[in-house]
Amino acid sequence: HIGGSENTKATHSINYLSMGDTTKPTLLLVHGFGASSYHFRYNIPELAKDYHVYAIDMLGFGWSDKPIMDYDASVWRDQVIEFIDQVIHTEKEDKSIAIA
Repeated sequence: HIGGSENTKATHSINYLSMGDTTKPTLLLVHGFGASSYHFRYNIPELAKDYHVYAIDMLGFGWSDKPIMDYDASVWRDQVIEFIDQVIHTEKEDKSIAIA
């Protein structure tokens, strides 16, 4: 069970968890509005049996930074894209990802 932090282009600290064998397929868990990666605490260990699981705290939620800014869907879309590029793709050779 690994916790991590990644800085986005806008230099915000983003919290995430990672669990599972890195040679297994990648699964990225993205929480809904008002939630956090903590909501997946019971799912992650089970999913990690078959996947290398990442669970990200979206900007403004959980242990990620909460900057004063206008939040909209494009903020979180861009965050997920940056996370995939900056974290998942740098850690894994297989670039395929399932997002849930």
